[in-house]
Amino acid sequence: MRIIKFFFIVGIFLTITKTALANVYTSGIRISDDTVSMYSSAGNSWDHNFRNGGVKIWFIINESGVGILSTSVKIYRGTTLVRTLNIPNPAKGVNSIIWDGYDNSFTPVPVGNYSFQITVADPVGHSSFDSIWVAGAYYQGNDFDGGTAYAYRGNASIIDQSKSTFGNVYVARGGSTGTNGYYEIRADGVYQQKIGTSPILPASAPNDLMTIGANIYGLAGYGNSGSDFTNVHNSTSNAFIGSLQWGNTNIRGLANRINGSDTVYYTAQSGTAGQNLILKKVGANGNTSTFFNMQPLMSTDTTAGYIKSLVVNDTGYAFVAYGNSSTSRKKLAVISPDGSTFLIDSLDGILELSSSAYIHSLAIYHGSRATLLDDRLYALIYSPIQSEWGFYTLYVNESDTSVVLGKILSPAEGRGTGSASQIINVDPVGNVIWSNGNTRQKIMAFSPGYGPNSHTTSNPDGYAISVETTVPVELKSFNASVVNNNVELTWITSTETNNAGFEIEREMAGIWEKIDFVRGAGTSSSTNAYTYVDKNVNAAGNIKYRLKQIDLDGSFKYSDAVEVLINIPSTIQLSQNYPNPFNPETNIKFSVPFDSNVKLEIFSLNGELVSKLLDKETSAGEHNIKLDASNLSSGTYYYRLSVGTNILTKKMIVIK
Repeated sequence: MRIIKFFFIVGIFLTITKTALANVYTSGIRISDDTVSMYSSAGNSWDHNFRNGGVKIWFIINESGVGILSTSVKIYRGTTLVRTLNIPNPAKGVNSIIWDGYDNSFTPVPVGNYSFQITVADPVGHSSFDSIWVAGAYYQGNDFDGGTAYAYRGNASIIDQSKSTFGNVYVARGGSTGTNGYYEIRADGVYQQKIGTSPILPASAPNDLMTIGANIYGLAGYGNSGSDFTNVHNSTSNAFIGSLQWGNTNIRGLANRINGSDTVYYTAQSGTAGQNLILKKVGANGNTSTFFNMQPLMSTDTTAGYIKSLVVNDTGYAFVAYGNSSTSRKKLAVISPDGSTFLIDSLDGILELSSSAYIHSLAIYHGSRATLLDDRLYALIYSPIQSEWGFYTLYVNESDTSVVLGKILSPAEGRGTGSASQIINVDPVGNVIWSNGNTRQKIMAFSPGYGPNSHTTSNPDGYAISVETTVPVELKSFNASVVNNNVELTWITSTETNNAGFEIEREMAGIWEKIDFVRGAGTSSSTNAYTYVDKNVNAAGNIKYRLKQIDLDGSFKYSDAVEVLINIPSTIQLSQNYPNPFNPETNIKFSVPFDSNVKLEIFSLNGELVSKLLDKETSAGEHNIKLDASNLSSGTYYYRLSVGTNILTKKMIVIK
């Protein structure tokens, strides 16, 4: 057996591990229509139609950071980046941003499926091991559900980004049938809900937790007669899935490792002489077997022994905290994947901790790769001496069996007693989550000092953005103006997609009616300008117009309405023609205050009628008549306006 001593080094761990970790990250991703105003109302529902508005992307940021955070949302079609949306000053907690259906060149995106990634960055980061949030009974004034403050036990986070519950922390809590279960906390420390109590031994409080995918595995049954078990619940459906039966009693610690296509489960049995064992299962329904016999590491073969905590790294090495009894759990064994001891040592070795120092809990951050290179091991050590107790990091080099144990934090409160239930775990990016089961009853998150850092989260499975109807037309402007008794409509589009055209609608006396249709440009990424003149509008006062843009498939969308005011003159008026003199065309303007029959005639100086320009019922308002004098000789002429018994006459000159 090779014995390797610990070396106490403060602050050196970060230079050794070379891990790619972060303090800040996003989780809790949801999508909704852009009209949804509350995160709690957002699910995974959107009508897939950019014609009706944008899609709102929601997410949670786990902490406030040290520097000014920045966030970007990148949207992809396949592997092609389509759009980048930036949030310059996001906040801890709930954030959202709307995608309007345009790409980075402000062209409407085509129908299809789009994935997205959310990156949050802290340009400063933590320089030391800092508390980033606190939750729990004594922090909030009562327990999560307002009930009795039963002990908080193990905790675990969903680390699989493909799951919608990614980043959520689940805390084991119990003491009675009504309170036993898993309590869900968002990545920013906000309590969400209780996951249901197991139907098997509901009075047995869950203790150690772990997660695989979206499933929560809770070790329970310690101290009960018969076999202990691991309950399995799904974090997305809250459904009880089943139990893993170990066939052993008094088990502690829970870990897993993916080995090829197999999931290997580990736990430990202790408290009975000759039965101090590390157990494993290959597959949830596999047989329980002995991975390693811990009894030879106890003082004698008759020592009852006590195994407190167990973790397994990516390469299959198991780290076990144990002792001869529950009050002497100061030893650590590292067991190699083949089931042989790699090293053992004790806290009161070269570290020279006091004899009453115990190992409360071990936790491991597995990093982003299935290798040892970015694994990171933590230990929570109890001691009645404030300077000794707290969080430690442990690094074991498999190539030369060297070990580094470094003190990183002694929290100011919550030390409790050596028997209090205190368990640590890590979230997806390496922040340490502490279930403080003493009388303070707190859940605390600590962020190691990584300095500047960032993290990118992909949308969960089933949360891609499916676009079934794109933005058909981007209407840049729509205006209306009055020219004489005509209304001129002008509009400009920046882009068009499958645009059949525009129906022009007019509202008079509260009723909308179609007055014409203007063909569109089909599909175009360039600017298009349109003009339409509504001639001789037979109305007075405010008149509204709108466009009904119609796609080739018949779907449509209305523009906002524009409004014009058509003034009605109070008297009959005849203006001097313009230009005058002229050759060969001129304009004759007149106004009438009411609908009536109007005559406009041209006479020679001799009184001879040479042209009748108008003789019909004419609406109230201003009117313009264009005269073409190509058939008239040079000279002076009279033009006469007759409205009922009212006659107005003016003189004009033709020069050729």
